[in-house]
Amino acid sequence: EERHKSKIEVGQQKQKVVTLAAKYETLCKSSRLRADDDGGGGEPKSQAYYLIQAAQKREELQRQGDELDQEIRRREREMRALEATLAHVNKRNSKYRQSFQKASSKGAEAEDMKQLEEQSKLAADALFRRKKELQRLSTDFEEDDRRLKQVESQCARLDERND
Repeated sequence: EERHKSKIEVGQQKQKVVTLAAKYETLCKSSRLRADDDGGGGEPKSQAYYLIQAAQKREELQRQGDELDQEIRRREREMRALEATLAHVNKRNSKYRQSFQKASSKGAEAEDMKQLEEQSKLAADALFRRKKELQRLSTDFEEDDRRLKQVESQCARLDERND
């Protein structure tokens, strides 16, 4: 039984060695590819190099994220401003639309309208009477003026006869 356990452990250890060898080979291949991409001299890169590259990449992604956050905040402010403007325009449109609606015949505005119409009619009647009076006075004045000139001319003829 111990032999069997030992064989299983040896098999597991061999499997671990094969797995680690495959990982090492993959890592070496990827480091060679990266060295070729960098135009490098073919020497393998250290772990510090990869840490620095990862930190730079992380910093770049952080900067891009910050820029996107700023853009989102700016767009949200614009949206709030546009919503406020839209609400204001809608309110003004409603008031404008209401101004074209007929007033009810029983409301306070209708009562004011009736009073104003009555005042307008009274003022128009008074104006008409005064125009008539002015026309009559004008006609009377012209008639009196014509008679005065006649009397003056008769007086002048009488004065000529008497002299």
